[in-house]
Amino acid sequence: MQVRPILAEDGDLYFSVSPAEHSVVEGHPVRLRCEAQPSTRVQYSWKIDGKPLAPSPRRHHVGGDLYITRVDRILDSGNFVCVATHVETGYSIESSPAKIDVQYQLIND
Repeated sequence: MQVRPILAEDGDLYFSVSPAEHSVVEGHPVRLRCEAQPSTRVQYSWKIDGKPLAPSPRRHHVGGDLYITRVDRILDSGNFVCVATHVETGYSIESSPAKIDVQYQLIND
């Protein structure tokens, strides 16, 4: 019989890496990092301005990290929050918001 430890208390889940604010030129990639501890049996999702972030061809996450391949000034400007949920206890924590400030891309004539 294998015994798998679960979280003893809700407070045992915490962020070891939280997303940071970024200033990005429109059309360029950005990566928001997020990692919770303990790192096993944690599921990640993201919110933008309080709403669940829908996956798209431009946005995906690997582990806790969110990758945006081509930042869009309209769709990606806002406050991003990482949500980590322990799959066995259902306990969730949210990171502090990380703002992405999307800059216009200058076009030279």
